[in-house]
Amino acid sequence: MPELRRAHALVNSFLPYELPIMKSRLQAALVPLLNEFKAGGEDTQEAFERASRVRALFEQIPGVSDENLVPPQSLLREFIGGSVYEYR
Repeated sequence: MPELRRAHALVNSFLPYELPIMKSRLQAALVPLLNEFKAGGEDTQEAFERASRVRALFEQIPGVSDENLVPPQSLLREFIGGSVYEYR
């Protein structure tokens, strides 16, 4: 939590299609992150624990790569592309 202000993105959501889509997109990136956090010692222990919990969660759900299931007005589209919203 102390590094939250440096996060590139924070997703707090609950729709059933979101976690399987996130798993498909993020699971491969977790292994290098876990290794980096583990090697960082005490300074990155909290990040390692959080990433480990995400990995354990991902192991319990199927991955879904068909992103056509995500509605164009979904908040998730802000992160994966294809949103109906435009910003100026």
